[in-house]
Amino acid sequence: MLVRIFGMGRQYIYENPRNRKAEQTMYRYLVIIEPGDHNHSAYVPDLPGYITTGVTYEEVQKNIREAIALHLRGIVEDHEPIPDPQTTAEYADVSLPDSAA
Repeated sequence: MLVRIFGMGRQYIYENPRNRKAEQTMYRYLVIIEPGDHNHSAYVPDLPGYITTGVTYEEVQKNIREAIALHLRGIVEDHEPIPDPQTTAEYADVSLPDSAA
C-alpha cells in the first residue's frame, strides 16, 4: 500500500512495512522552463544558481530533475537544512479592448 500526503510543498510517501523501502520525503519545487532559439532552459526559483538546458522540452525536464536531486543530496550530505519550497505560479488572464495595433 502506498499513501501520499501533500502539504507545504512536500509529499510524504509511506510504503507498506513489508517493503524494504523506508519512508521518503518528496519535495515539490516550481520549475520554470523557457524556450530558446535552439534549446530549452530551466531553473528553480527556490534553489538559486541551478540552471540546466536541453535540446527538447522532455530533455530539460529530465535534466532539471537530476540537478535538483543532486543539489538536495549535497545539502543532506553537508547536514544543511533542505529549503522548503516557497514559490508559486499563476496565470493571469487579461483582456484588452480592440485596438489598431
